[in-house]
Amino acid sequence: MAESSKPSLFESIQVITGLAVIVGLVLVVMELRQSHRLAQVTTMQTNFSDMMSNQQSQLTENFPATFSKACSSPESLSDIEHFEMRVFRNMQLITIDRLRHTQGVGDFNFDWRMAASGPIDMWLATRVGRAQYQNWRDRLDLELVELIDEKVERGRFEDCQMYLEDVRALLSGARES
Repeated sequence: MAESSKPSLFESIQVITGLAVIVGLVLVVMELRQSHRLAQVTTMQTNFSDMMSNQQSQLTENFPATFSKACSSPESLSDIEHFEMRVFRNMQLITIDRLRHTQGVGDFNFDWRMAASGPIDMWLATRVGRAQYQNWRDRLDLELVELIDEKVERGRFEDCQMYLEDVRALLSGARES
């Protein structure tokens, strides 16, 4: 009588144990990748927050008045006020960069271009901001330039005073931290 080709209980246990080890290793690798991605995002967000805090600390309590003046009579801005408007530009660009990097690292369901609309609108609301953009245009990423150019072509920046409350909120947030 021929021996049965049926695997023994011991062999079956070995196969199941081997498969369990492989599945366990796959799960460990997936967990390590997820932990690495989380660490990247956390480090990136901390760096962006530090950059933003540094910029915010350079704004004076009078920045809302500076922004308002940049809306109505930009030619009367002092050197300090022009400096503050450059700081404000940097803050908007940091915010946009943060959005782009966050989308690039994570599996987030948003388009940075849509999220960047607010910071772009605030920056370009004043004639000073639009002049800064023209001076900085060649230093910016092509994708961002295309997005901004599209907004500038639509000319949505007639009333920059509407952003004044956002500017005040930005400043109050800087003072609280």
